[in-house]
Amino acid sequence: MLSQNIKKSVALAASVSLLASCPVMAEGQTMKVYKDAVRISVNGTFTDTPTYFSDKGIYAPLRSVCEGIGYDVIWNDDRSIDIIQPEQAELNFTEKEYEIPTTKPETITDYKEDLTFRVNKNAVEIPHFLYGGTTYVPISFFENSLNCSVYEDMSIGVAKIYTPDYVTFENDEVFYIDGIKLTQAQYDDIAKFLNGAMGGAEITPHVMAQELSYYRASRIIGDKILGDKDFPTFSAQNKLDDMMNQLKISDKEMFTELILKPTFYQYAITGDSVLSRYTPTEEDYQKLLPQTPYGRGLWLKAKHILISKTEDESYKKQAEDILKQLKKNPAKFDELMEKYSEDPGSKTNPEGYLFTEGQMVDEFYQGALNLKVNEISDLVESQFGYHIIQKVAEYENGVPYTEVKKELHQTFAQNGFNKELNGYLANVTAVSKDME
Repeated sequence: MLSQNIKKSVALAASVSLLASCPVMAEGQTMKVYKDAVRISVNGTFTDTPTYFSDKGIYAPLRSVCEGIGYDVIWNDDRSIDIIQPEQAELNFTEKEYEIPTTKPETITDYKEDLTFRVNKNAVEIPHFLYGGTTYVPISFFENSLNCSVYEDMSIGVAKIYTPDYVTFENDEVFYIDGIKLTQAQYDDIAKFLNGAMGGAEITPHVMAQELSYYRASRIIGDKILGDKDFPTFSAQNKLDDMMNQLKISDKEMFTELILKPTFYQYAITGDSVLSRYTPTEEDYQKLLPQTPYGRGLWLKAKHILISKTEDESYKKQAEDILKQLKKNPAKFDELMEKYSEDPGSKTNPEGYLFTEGQMVDEFYQGALNLKVNEISDLVESQFGYHIIQKVAEYENGVPYTEVKKELHQTFAQNGFNKELNGYLANVTAVSKDME
C-alpha cells in the first residue's frame, strides 16, 4: 500500500539538478551564482560562511562544514589540504527556524582551482574553487568522502548535512528531527511506520529526518495544488485507522497531519482528482505514445484459462476436460474462462493481458507468440499450472494508443503534475529563468 515510488519522484523533482557531480572549473572561467540562495545546515546549525548555488550544483564552504562535523582542516605550504577526523570530536546539535532568502544572481571571476586534497591521509579528487579566501566544494563531497547524510529540502531552500550519530534533544524524551519537535512516543510512532514502509530498514535519526523532509514537501505542494478534500476517501479505502490501531500509534492527530495526509498527496497522482486536472487530447496521446515502451517493439495481447497446480495432479485432468470443450466450441472461451480460470486477472482483465517479452513467464510468452490471432493453444505448463491461451492481437512495432489510453492518461497526468511541481519549487527557491 505504501510504496515509495511517488515520494521519491517528488524528492527527485526537487533535487535532481543539485545532486549531479560538479565539473572541475578551469582558472579564469566565470560562473553565475546565487549567494546564499540555498543555505547549508550542519547537524541543524546553519553555517555563517556564504554558500553558492549555480546551475553546476551547490558549493559549500569546506572549513565551516568540516569543523561542524568534527573534522580538522589543515592547509599545507604546498597548496594541499588535509582533512582529518580526530579520535575525539565534540559535535554541536541544534535546530533553528529558517526564513527563505531573497537572492539575486552575481558573477564570480576571481577564483582559483589548484589545490590537492587528502582525507585521513588518502588522496581524493575534489572539484573546488577558491574565492574570497574560502575554499568551496560540492556538497556531495561530504556524503561520498566523509560518510555524512546529505539531502536538499528545496521546499524551504535548505541543504542539510548530518553526521551518522545526529540527533538533537531537549531532554531524554523530546527530540528535534528536521526542525520538528517530537516526543519519544511520537518518534517511536513514525519509526514503526517507516520501518514497514522501507522494508524493515533501520530508522536512524538522520533517516527519519530525510523521510520527514519528503513528507513535508509533499504536504506543502499538495496543499497548493490539490487540497485534501479527497483524503477521507483515501483513508477509508486504505484502512488507515486499522493500520494505526495495528501499529498502536499513540498520537493519531500528529501521525495523520505529519505522515498520512502527505502520503495521500504522494499517491493522489493515480487518483481521479488529479487525472481530471490533466485531460489529454487525441494529439497528446499520439505524441506521448512514442516516448513510452508501448510505442515500440513486439507486443502481444492474450487471455487465458489457468488451472493451478494441486498436490494430487487432478488439475491436469481438469485442464484437459476444459480443452476438449473448447476444441468442440471455441466460441465458449470467455464463458469457460470466467467459470474456471484461477487467475484473478482473468476477471479484472477479461479482454486479455497486453505484454511484451520478459513481462510474463517464458512458457506463457512463447505459447502466445506461436499462435495465430484468435487461435487457442493446447495445454501450456508453467510453474503456476496449466494455461489454455487465446491470442487476441499481435503488434509488431508498438501498440495503437487506443489500447493503452488509461496508462497514457496516467503518464500525461504525472507529467503535468511534475511540471506544476517544478514551477512551484522554482518559485520557492527563488531560482530565476536566467539560471538556465
